[in-house]
Amino acid sequence: MKPVQYDLEIYKGSSFSRAFTFKNKKTHQVIDLTGYTPKAQIRPAENSEVLSKEFTMSVSGGTVTMQLSASDTAELQPGIQAWDFKLTDEGNVKYWIRGKVLITGRVTV
Repeated sequence: MKPVQYDLEIYKGSSFSRAFTFKNKKTHQVIDLTGYTPKAQIRPAENSEVLSKEFTMSVSGGTVTMQLSASDTAELQPGIQAWDFKLTDEGNVKYWIRGKVLITGRVTV
């Protein structure tokens, strides 16, 4: 299964937070993600070896929240970059979400 396309927009210098709740497609029940390790990163482009920023991740039940602080987003270069999100459980890795990140420059400092 390929990851779902989901684009993000981040305003440079602002805190960023996004939560995703995972549900079973057939039963629509929330999936318990206890024991899973989430990871999400922003890179200048797909397959780039350069890391722009890694999100701080937390898991609660079936919801994963990813965050960047205002100082984290202030370090990002305006423009379009790439991101994706994976969950790892006992060595099994699955990429769930991928997309573009529009990083918008700020005016007020």
